[in-house]
Amino acid sequence: MYIELSNEDKKSLEPILIPKSTRLKITKLIKGWVATEDQDLLTVRKARFINRANNVLNNKIFVLEPDEMGNYDIPTISWVDCEFEVMIRRPSTVQLVEILIDFFMDDLIGLEEINRIFLNDSIGIEIQYIEKIGSVNHYEGSISIHYLTVIEKPTGSDKLQEDKSIATLLNRMEKSFETKDYSAVLHASASCFEAQAKKIIDKETALNQTLGSLIEQYRSRSYLPEEFIEYILSIYRRRNSEPNAGHGSPLPSTVTEEDAIFIRRMTYALLEIENDLEWVNGNR
Repeated sequence: MYIELSNEDKKSLEPILIPKSTRLKITKLIKGWVATEDQDLLTVRKARFINRANNVLNNKIFVLEPDEMGNYDIPTISWVDCEFEVMIRRPSTVQLVEILIDFFMDDLIGLEEINRIFLNDSIGIEIQYIEKIGSVNHYEGSISIHYLTVIEKPTGSDKLQEDKSIATLLNRMEKSFETKDYSAVLHASASCFEAQAKKIIDKETALNQTLGSLIEQYRSRSYLPEEFIEYILSIYRRRNSEPNAGHGSPLPSTVTEEDAIFIRRMTYALLEIENDLEWVNGNR
């Protein structure tokens, strides 16, 4: 049994681009699922994926024909290998999503790993499966496409990856934002500013101090306007008082998604502005 997407989902998916880089990640993921040292078994597993994809694409189903010993010849293995490499690259976005759903329905793949790739690559969709109580297989449940709000990394953020400590904190902030742990976004942002301040002050004695104790040194050394310094200080203070941002608490976090979006963008912006100002003033 094959579950087809609704016409509404098909129309919504049509303008969405799933790039080659994402398709390659999916192919590599599937390679992990079919991996075995037995060449003939590997060929059978790959062919099963190929034929499930062909079924969705309405292409001819390939029938494997072993020799008298139950083995497959080199031309057959080569053809299966080639088809396997392009089966995810060839379809349109709608067809690819339908193929992935069919793989899941046939217990060939899990959706969690696929959705993680979509999320990390900012594709903007999530394949959701709703299980029917008491069901014995996936076909008794239902599938829907959830459309996510895609927020790209700010332009120029790649330059910030050159500083390993800042890069680690920014990556932590990104992961927290993706998992909707907004208090952790606040925590990572404050830590970014704290690390940046210590870099700007550039004194060994500053390394083991907090931003609160270093703020006056930072204020006198930084080229940022005063209102930006005050914003950074406000993030640091909120980190220290916000439930589960700086300290554990039974109280829920008050950091909203809107707060997290603003905090995240401002973190990138202020780090980049300060780096640019440092470069300009250092090269006069």
